[in-house]
Amino acid sequence: MRLPTTTTSAAILALMASPSSSAAMPEKQQQQQRTYPARTIYQFANNATWIENIAVRPNGNLMLTLLDPAAELHEIVFNNNDNSAEARLLHRFAAYQSLLGIAETSPDAFALVAGNYTTSPPSWALWGVDFTDADASANASASVKVNELVPAVPGGKVLNGLTTVRQSTSSPSGNGDDGAAILLMSDSTAGTVLRVTLSSPPGIAVVLPADNRTTSPPPDDPSHATGVNGVRYRDGYLYFANTYRELFCRVRVNAEGEVTGQVEVLAEGGFKGDDFALRWEGEDGLVAYVMDGVDGEVVRVVVRGSGEKEVVALLDEGGEAVGVKPTAAAWGRRAGVDEDVLYVVTRDGKVLAVDLGS
Repeated sequence: MRLPTTTTSAAILALMASPSSSAAMPEKQQQQQRTYPARTIYQFANNATWIENIAVRPNGNLMLTLLDPAAELHEIVFNNNDNSAEARLLHRFAAYQSLLGIAETSPDAFALVAGNYTTSPPSWALWGVDFTDADASANASASVKVNELVPAVPGGKVLNGLTTVRQSTSSPSGNGDDGAAILLMSDSTAGTVLRVTLSSPPGIAVVLPADNRTTSPPPDDPSHATGVNGVRYRDGYLYFANTYRELFCRVRVNAEGEVTGQVEVLAEGGFKGDDFALRWEGEDGLVAYVMDGVDGEVVRVVVRGSGEKEVVALLDEGGEAVGVKPTAAAWGRRAGVDEDVLYVVTRDGKVLAVDLGS
């Protein structure tokens, strides 16, 4: 998500989508390019639908959070016979303008960010969506448990990315917080990362404060007030993108979600990263597929070494380029079916399946 500073929803969305700026931005670099086949598996009827984030259930269904036109959670359900897909509305969060980050907190249970960012002050909360006792039928939305996890996040400006450091190991009736899920969440305007412990009561603390090098938005440019954006925890590191500083970074984090090292810049310039997906790719090691909705690109970043970058060109069945405005991505979870498929969501209502191979 790229952030707003105006007070009306329409103007906000226009600013978030605009690549223009009066501030000096890093020069767009020429990058290598590789191509992959892509197909649209779902298109919302309203092509102004802004899909902000995506998570994948253990059964392979996709969960989509909407930034606009309403704070809604949708599920993409696959037909296993022909791999076609349809969408169903799981829940509308009527008290909020938008949904943003989403992360799995225990098997088939998720937390998501809900907010009103045009109010003064903004108001934010975390909600839970639990499928563990849900009916597997087409009408499962009626049996999904939806509950408020964190009623308010004091001082939050624009809460955005969400990732899980530790899933919950507590039973629903268990006492104590030793098994509580631990999440990390970005505040894109404040330029900070918060640690959220889903205990009772929940615990919230800033673990990565704002700095003028890696986490904060560019100074003195309210039209580009997006710093740290997408976040992902993997193997003892928090990886994050800073949209308008055009950075991809990581910092060491312990099992309790506490930052224990200095931020490393892994790649710089040539992309305005939103969310991203990580995976291990042979000799290249860990690779990030970074969504750049400003320039309309997916950028492949090799984490180790010099941060080599390549633009990923998406081609339809006729070999024509697929125009994208990507916001987030996640890997399929159906064994032998889509583990090498990257599902990409966009701010013009599309869900794309990109077959990247093994």
